[in-house]
Amino acid sequence: MKYADGGELDWTFLAQNRREYIGVSRAAAGQRFQEDPNAPKGLLQFTFKGDRNQLDAADRHLLGWLFRGTSVLSLEHLAGPTKTERKQKA
Repeated sequence: MKYADGGELDWTFLAQNRREYIGVSRAAAGQRFQEDPNAPKGLLQFTFKGDRNQLDAADRHLLGWLFRGTSVLSLEHLAGPTKTERKQKA
């Protein structure tokens, strides 16, 4: 299922969470977010808990790409520049 707004990624995480392959928690945002008053103070963090060999090839490829060989994916690693960082570059 694909959506123009990137919702297919949401569905992938929800499906894996439901199958108990991925845990979801909230973690404190990194220093660069703490210095920006408009940035979130906490971000979602996904932890892979399953056996990758149990996944089908498509899920294994996607999760391998997202997690990049680790068991934890923080949205901070996917986030673009904060508003303050964009202003500093301009």
